[in-house]
Amino acid sequence: MVTTACKQAFSWEKLQKYIKEHAFELKKVFIIRKVKGFFVLRRDKERIERSIKQMGYVVMLSTRSMKAKEILLLYRNKDCVEKSFDNMKNELSSNRLRVHSRESMEGRLFISFLSLILYSFIHNIMREKNMVKKYTIEEVLYEIKKLKIIKLENKRKILTEISKTQKELFMNLINEVPKL
Repeated sequence: MVTTACKQAFSWEKLQKYIKEHAFELKKVFIIRKVKGFFVLRRDKERIERSIKQMGYVVMLSTRSMKAKEILLLYRNKDCVEKSFDNMKNELSSNRLRVHSRESMEGRLFISFLSLILYSFIHNIMREKNMVKKYTIEEVLYEIKKLKIIKLENKRKILTEISKTQKELFMNLINEVPKL
């Protein structure tokens, strides 16, 4: 049995909150107790063994001579590309091209890839800034899609009114609100 003790730097409630936010998975394999002003962590060997038994294995075969880390990196990159194409097909509605010429097909694919780049950019910022707890990517795109630019006969452009939610989203995403 291995135990680790740390002097009480904060209350039991703060410790529980910290564990919930930063190390929730560890709570499954450690028993935490307060003993004489110290927090004591003790490994729960039974839970650890149960967790290990439930884990799976991945077997990758290759005709190339590569290190395990290289193969895993290649596999993860391939998975990332596949997920991107899935997003392009399903989330961005680029499933079927329905075109009659090569130029039209290339144009549609170009627009689809630009859309995918923007979609990925917005999604990455949302994850970095922890916006995914409050909004889904679909909700963000729906809000942004509501904005319109009106072009008048005198070639002057007007941006439609920006809602409070849109202002908040733009501040989180690009740190400024669009203006014309």
